[in-house]
Amino acid sequence: MNGGINSLINQLKHSPDYKNQIVYHHIIPEKKAVYTHVGNFLKKETISALKNIGIAELYSHQKESIKAVREGKNVILSTPTSSGKTLAYNIPIFESILSDDRTRAFYIFPLKALGHDQLKTIKEFSSKFAEKNIKAEIYDGDTSPHSRKKIAKDNPHIIVTNPDMLHFGFLAYHSNWENFFLKFEIYNHR
Repeated sequence: MNGGINSLINQLKHSPDYKNQIVYHHIIPEKKAVYTHVGNFLKKETISALKNIGIAELYSHQKESIKAVREGKNVILSTPTSSGKTLAYNIPIFESILSDDRTRAFYIFPLKALGHDQLKTIKEFSSKFAEKNIKAEIYDGDTSPHSRKKIAKDNPHIIVTNPDMLHFGFLAYHSNWENFFLKFEIYNHR
């Protein structure tokens, strides 16, 4: 395609296939990223882990999200791809695990592929915490029966799953997850 994105937009706007389907077109000007210092905001271990992956500062929306989670607030973060959403929810979970090894978390993703992607990211970030072994496992339709039993028995800090497995693998067999839910419950009611 010659002409880039503007050419494509023009083709779509004038195509008979899309006639009357495009009712508005507006270009949002780019904004410069707003960064924030994390010196006294994050644990030393977290700052070190971030430096190990080449991050010296957080975006302002990451800091605001982390602060809200710490205050027990619900957070919805909707930003473009590669804008730091993953760190915005991993950091408070990881710091909670650093403070209390009983901390447990469910990460629920709508698609198995996304869950596997996120597990990889979680494990990479976890490997940067020298003093703490933060355990994360995936529990989905591709998880072998042997691994499922091991995950239920060992209770990793983070379980990555999807809505189907939450329904069919956890809630339907909740007695198999008593230890995990007990730890989850203790953490959520502190």
